[in-house]
Amino acid sequence: STWGSLSCSRCLFHRMLACARRTWQVAMVAAARVRVLRTAPSACAEDERRVPIPEIPRDRIEFRFSRSSGPGGQNVNKVNTKAELRFHVATADWIPDKMRARLAESQANRITHDGELVITASEHRTQLQNVKSCYEKLTAMLDDAANPPKERVATEPPVWMKGVIRKEKEARTKRKKDRGNVKFDW
Repeated sequence: STWGSLSCSRCLFHRMLACARRTWQVAMVAAARVRVLRTAPSACAEDERRVPIPEIPRDRIEFRFSRSSGPGGQNVNKVNTKAELRFHVATADWIPDKMRARLAESQANRITHDGELVITASEHRTQLQNVKSCYEKLTAMLDDAANPPKERVATEPPVWMKGVIRKEKEARTKRKKDRGNVKFDW
């Protein structure tokens, strides 16, 4: 009789599991449909303005290697694992003009006085992994530069929101005003 009750509860469990799987499958199909609608080529005007990311020519990029900082024992003191990727932004004709301008603007703090973009990686223990990390960082920067900035549409808050903002400001003003006036009733 005990085995019979186990098989029944297990049967119920399997029925619940099958129901959950069906529900999950329906949810995944719905999510896939939404993804297809969102990524449709004509769905977004921003995709039309997006510049395709160029392939990075390895002969136009210079790498320098040095000893990495931080903990690591003898490996840090002996091996040049820190990778530094460099290239001249203004003469990088493999990057489209608009993307190059956005890259120079967004990464101005990484560009030297000579006009070289410097990307460093020292997260990993091997030189090869740090080189890959530099390429990944450059690809991410180019991906960000490929997206044109969104134009801001000036909007005004609705009338009801202006009232809410006014009340919050008055409450804050009253709270700050009450902080200075401390009266002792002795």
